[in-house]
Amino acid sequence: MKTKKNIILLVIIFILFGCYKSQKINYHTFLKNTWFEKDKIEFSQKISDSSKIYSLYISIRHTTEYRYDNIIMFLHHKDEKKNIMTDTIEINLMDDKGKPIGLGKNDIREIEKLINKKKYLKGNHIFELELAMRKKNNIKIKKLEHIKNISVYIQEENE
Repeated sequence: MKTKKNIILLVIIFILFGCYKSQKINYHTFLKNTWFEKDKIEFSQKISDSSKIYSLYISIRHTTEYRYDNIIMFLHHKDEKKNIMTDTIEINLMDDKGKPIGLGKNDIREIEKLINKKKYLKGNHIFELELAMRKKNNIKIKKLEHIKNISVYIQEENE
């Protein structure tokens, strides 16, 4: 009886994952797990259908040694018509008690944040991340340690 339930559960899982569009996510890896303020990280995404709605995500992998509650960055977006938009993005990496949030085991956590859902113009889009962290006295943080990887990616929304 228990085996039958397990088989049914596996079939349901395969059906659910079969309906999900998987996409390879390209990550930028930081040398020595450190993001320097001078380093701007660029990602390119191609949009083939401007009539569809897409979700824009940022994904971060960090170690549990990360010493701040959040990470703040500028997201610069440029399309083929050279339109440039800049947003300030804040992603919380710790809960209210100072414990790392996100998925992961041992000392690495991954956080995925939905930035927006919208239609994009057809063509190539460039997304650039720029570190925008400050100390309490508004002094720039020149290097952010314990950041392993970061990604910006777009997924087509299923209707």
